[in-house]
This record gives sequence, structure tokens and C-alpha cells, in this order.
Amino acid sequence: LETASDQIRGWHLGAGATAVAAVVTPAGLRTLHAGDAAALLVSGQGRVKSRTGDHSPVGHAVAAGLLDADAALDHDERHLVGNYLGSPTLRVDVTAPRPLAARDTLVLASDGLWDNLTDDAAAGHARRGADAADAATGLRDAAGARMAAGGKPDDLGLVVFRPAGATAALGDADRGAA
Repeated sequence: LETASDQIRGWHLGAGATAVAAVVTPAGLRTLHAGDAAALLVSGQGRVKSRTGDHSPVGHAVAAGLLDADAALDHDERHLVGNYLGSPTLRVDVTAPRPLAARDTLVLASDGLWDNLTDDAAAGHARRGADAADAATGLRDAAGARMAAGGKPDDLGLVVFRPAGATAALGDADRGAA
């Protein structure tokens, strides 16, 4: 991520990007992220086990309990990001390894998902379906429906991973201007 950030900054265009990644090993799951692309870990029962924090004013307000998740979806400053690849002050948050249960579902997604679904709504979709591909389709369709109904139109990239199936499902949908 740091190398990508240096390359983006070297273009001298003022460009930037947010990113999220995960490393799954026998020791557990670690996530890395910068910006408002995020990782959500959901139990087999649909409970949110963990979620990376957005590097944005709205994300910080939600984390501090000053703004609830529903209000955050419609906040006027939802588009602002304070940390991103291409920034001279890039900070990559890396989590310590945490256990990954056989029935967990990991969702990695761009802000096109998180700006249109609350964590609880995303968790509900993530736990559904016979496999990761079904869960990815449900998440994509739910975010797309909200975008079409007045949510925040944005590009949407996502990965859904379930350790029990040992497969990942990739989803990519262009839902409007980035």
C-alpha cells in the first residue's frame, strides 16, 4: 500500500485512492486499510465481530458515538476522507491477528457498499446464501437498490470470503460516478 501511495503521489495529479486488504493464515485474520474502504467480519449468526474504522470525519463521529449509523448514510460530508493512498501523510492501519471461525464471513469493500448499507444490514446479507458468491450478489444488489432509490451513487468493489468454503467471491459493479 505504501508503494502504491508513493506511485500515485509521483503522478503529481492530486489523485488518491482508498484500499482494504486481508491476510488469512493459520494464525488468523489481519486486515490493512487506508481511507473508507473497509473490512467487516461477520459470525455465522450474522453478528458483527469486527469492522475497520473509516478514516473520515463521519467515520470518526460514528466511532465516537456522536452520530448513529443510519444518520451517517445520509450525512452531507460522507464523501470526505482524511487518509488515502497518494496522501503525503498516509497511515495504514494493520490489525493484530484474530481468530477466524469456520462459519465466519469476511467482507472487504469500497465505500460504494459502506455509504449505502449500515454494518448491520451488510452483516445480514453477508451471512445469507449457500456460498460466498450468493452473499456477494446479495450485498451488491442491496447497495445498488439503495443507490437507485436516492442513496449515494458510487462505484462498488467487494470481496466476500468464507473460510469453510475456502473460496472467495469477487464482485464489481459500476453504479455511477466515483
